[in-house]
Amino acid sequence: MNALLPPSSTSPWRLVVTDRFYTSVKLALELLHRRLYLTGTIQTDRSGYAKDVVTAKKTKTVIKRKVVVPPQGTTKLAQNKRSHR
Repeated sequence: MNALLPPSSTSPWRLVVTDRFYTSVKLALELLHRRLYLTGTIQTDRSGYAKDVVTAKKTKTVIKRKVVVPPQGTTKLAQNKRSHR
């Protein structure tokens, strides 16, 4: 790991950005253990994902089709209470 990410003189922490295919709770916890933050979109059907964080999707009918209406200006964050830095 040190060959890939040599120690930084400015900060001991790094940030990894992934797409939804690679992002998982298990990966985020493993990287956090290695002092790497992870950010990315996660699929809510992955194992380890807290179901309490999922918000219900609102739909509306447009030209006889139901479409999902994304919530505007809303962000939901979750913090793993069992994880220790």
